[in-house]
Amino acid sequence: MADSFFKKENNKKKKQKQEEKLKRREERKSHNNKGKDLEDLFVYVDKLGQLTHLTPEEQALQEKQEIKKTEKVSQEDHEGIISYVTDKGYAFVIDSQTRESVFLHQNDLSVPLEKGLKISFKLEQSKNGIRAVDAAKKEQ
Repeated sequence: MADSFFKKENNKKKKQKQEEKLKRREERKSHNNKGKDLEDLFVYVDKLGQLTHLTPEEQALQEKQEIKKTEKVSQEDHEGIISYVTDKGYAFVIDSQTRESVFLHQNDLSVPLEKGLKISFKLEQSKNGIRAVDAAKKEQ
């Protein structure tokens, strides 16, 4: 004899609940910490006070790699004109050779920042991109 509509619906709901229960069980198993090494559960603190999974040795190695990134891009002098200045002490210089905008901080220039000032500088790769260093006012 055929099942009624309500019986079919109840069976569907029952199957769906079983499937959801099975999914939850599998999820709990995948996020379970049992059987993991104690070292996998360690959390370290970096120099900035943030939590990380890197050991102090790995942190030192990563820091050395970041220092290598800040090496000079080119030793030759570039020339450019300051195109944008902020009151916070930084500016952007348009390189006369490549026509690219390069970041410049007030500490890297011996004279006050002014828009339109012609300067000579060297390029350096920093963690945020290329920046101008050793900048000096270009005598005309």
